[in-house]
Amino acid sequence: MGLITDAAAAKLYKYQDKNGKWHFSDKPPKTDKDIDVKVEHLEKHEPTQKVFVQNRGSRQRPLLYVINELYGPVEVRVSLTKSYNIDSNFGWNDSFVIPARGEKRIGYIKPQNPNARWSYAYNTNYTLGDPNSQPDSQANYAPPVPAGRGFRITQAFNGIFSHQDSANRYAVDIAMDVGTPVLASRGGVVMDIEEDFSKGGIHNRKLAYKANSVRILHDDGTMAIYAHLQLESIQVRAGERVSTGQHIANSGNTGFSSGPHLHFAIHRNKLQKLESIPFKFSDRGGKQFTPQPNSTLTGHFRVGAYR
Repeated sequence: MGLITDAAAAKLYKYQDKNGKWHFSDKPPKTDKDIDVKVEHLEKHEPTQKVFVQNRGSRQRPLLYVINELYGPVEVRVSLTKSYNIDSNFGWNDSFVIPARGEKRIGYIKPQNPNARWSYAYNTNYTLGDPNSQPDSQANYAPPVPAGRGFRITQAFNGIFSHQDSANRYAVDIAMDVGTPVLASRGGVVMDIEEDFSKGGIHNRKLAYKANSVRILHDDGTMAIYAHLQLESIQVRAGERVSTGQHIANSGNTGFSSGPHLHFAIHRNKLQKLESIPFKFSDRGGKQFTPQPNSTLTGHFRVGAYR
């Protein structure tokens, strides 16, 4: 899962000072503008992990906490996968919801027989969103594209290329040139962002986890995902509240992508699984319509003129 980072994409600055000495740094030089500076983007290998278990006890008596650094709730389950001579004061496999930027004490682990060898291992699984939220079926979603031109929907609900699993069944792909402004379809809080990836294509399934994206949490608990965004184009920060029509990023071709486009979907947490749900766009007059493949989507917000 893509997780958030507040930092700008990683860069390497290479420059030569007035004495001819070369410098390499992750920070821009504090020098005059006449010095030639070359900037290289450092490709990140995996999304940043921001939901994790932390031991705040000791090696002899672990005390486990689950930390959620996202700006939105998550449902977490910690499962015991290996155990030998251990005791704990909590139930393994229990699920619980951790609020945005929150944490939860799970409990301690100790040996049943302190004089014998003991070992354990566990997995941490989490799902974005609060499973108790109730989506607003009447919510309005403005087309996430700028006014002034039309954009073709290349894949809509149940698209045969990549919209068959539960997380993508009710997603739409909108053909957009790289660098086209992407606007918020509905207001909410920026739950997480990914902006450090530069590669795209369909020949490597690992690219599915390397799409730049913005995820916005709505007031009803649903989450909008805007994916395949251009490198370093994101205009908002995690934790920021955005409004409908606000410029949030530029379209791109990162991740598992067959060409420049915007992938857009509305998600909810259902039964510990990220599930896409049907939605309708609304036109300038507020009339709702279901997105159709090969139809033209026209925006009605101009960049910088959001409400």
